[in-house]
Amino acid sequence: MTSSKIAHVPTRDVRLSEVQVDRELLVKQASLSIAIFIGFCFVFIINKWMPDRFGADSGAIGLVVEGVPNTLDASFVLPGEIYAFLGLNTSTKAGLANFFIYSLVFIWAVYRRLSTYSVFQVVLMAISLVLGAVFLGQYSKDVFVLVVVVAFLAARSSWKSEVVVVLSLGLYATIFRDYWWLILACYLTFRILTMHKITILRIVIIGLGILAVESVGFHYFLRIDLDHYRDQVNLARIQSDSVNTLISRIAPLGGMFGGWLNSVLIMFTLIVPIPLLLLGGIYYWAITAFILVLWILFFRRVQISQCNSQQTRLICLICSVLVTQSIFEPDFGSYLRHMTPLLPLFMITIQPTKAEVLHESSDRMMKSMHR
Repeated sequence: MTSSKIAHVPTRDVRLSEVQVDRELLVKQASLSIAIFIGFCFVFIINKWMPDRFGADSGAIGLVVEGVPNTLDASFVLPGEIYAFLGLNTSTKAGLANFFIYSLVFIWAVYRRLSTYSVFQVVLMAISLVLGAVFLGQYSKDVFVLVVVVAFLAARSSWKSEVVVVLSLGLYATIFRDYWWLILACYLTFRILTMHKITILRIVIIGLGILAVESVGFHYFLRIDLDHYRDQVNLARIQSDSVNTLISRIAPLGGMFGGWLNSVLIMFTLIVPIPLLLLGGIYYWAITAFILVLWILFFRRVQISQCNSQQTRLICLICSVLVTQSIFEPDFGSYLRHMTPLLPLFMITIQPTKAEVLHESSDRMMKSMHR
């Protein structure tokens, strides 16, 4: 009788553990569902009451949709023509479509292994979904980056998949944003040099090396400093005082070395956004905390060095975007907006490994047995 009871204890504990896991999964699914609902609400709020600085790009694209030619920035023309062709003739309609697509891609990225994420990571997902509504919930150029995101999410461990993701980067660079050719070059560099092993030190060395090569290229072939384009964009904005989070030169140096040094320092502030923290206020503190936590989890995954082939590929892409942003990004608002379509890839990158999942399951079962 005693042995029978003892034999049934593990079975009961396993069932209780499974019930607990199912309950946690339901809570996680509900949390993301609520975040998506809040996101759709935000789309209406953004298009009616948000400050104008959140909708500068949307306004420019909206003019193209209305048939007004844009002679200042050609990057707005094609997105505007696409929205007009699809019949999305208001910013709210476009925002709802954008956020719907973003939500589908996001859920596709995390849903299969949602149970393996911690509650804290699911909170980050919920925030990421809401940010998708804030930055993509109107006319947007950045929503088209999701084409690249889908290509990377669908890629598997084969050379054919590698060709597909490279083609997706080249296609986006050709059709939408030509500076993505630099991102493609960075990606290939990271991918080749981390083929056998990926570590934080190696990523840092590669990133610094890429910026050094680009600084030499900008200096000798374009006759400009590496951070020239950001300075030009911000020149008029400094006088108009229309943006609170401008990214300016940190070191008072120019030339080949000065451009490289400032890009390196700015790349650090994109990871650890001290300038945002110093602005003060709950909004900037919250954004600072989100960015910092995201990068901490990202580099923790690199440090563990148990990345699968998909995670390694995503790490290379995210680092390539970061390096390129350190050259061009004019302000922290633009930085966060440009990173938002890539947030599903961040979530795949930081997902727990199989070993971590098994360890957590074992700990949960042991706690259940000792109750």
